[in-house]
Amino acid sequence: MANTLISKYCNITGFHNRGVKPDTATRHKKLGWIRDIKVWSLLIECCFIDNPDDMKKLQQEHDKVVEAIYSGICDVFKIGEV
Repeated sequence: MANTLISKYCNITGFHNRGVKPDTATRHKKLGWIRDIKVWSLLIECCFIDNPDDMKKLQQEHDKVVEAIYSGICDVFKIGEV
């Protein structure tokens, strides 16, 4: 699921694909909203807020971010886009 989403996200937005990382790679070795719930979940980091180029791109092209996440979700669940 995460690979599908990140690939679609980067293809549409043009952000650099830094790959998928498990929540076990975090400082606390797990993210509660990922591990401690019963539904599928993931965290999408849209860009790095300390990177001026990323922030400028996010602010100017936020519609592409929305489109990319929507399109990625459609791909994951194999549903047609509206």
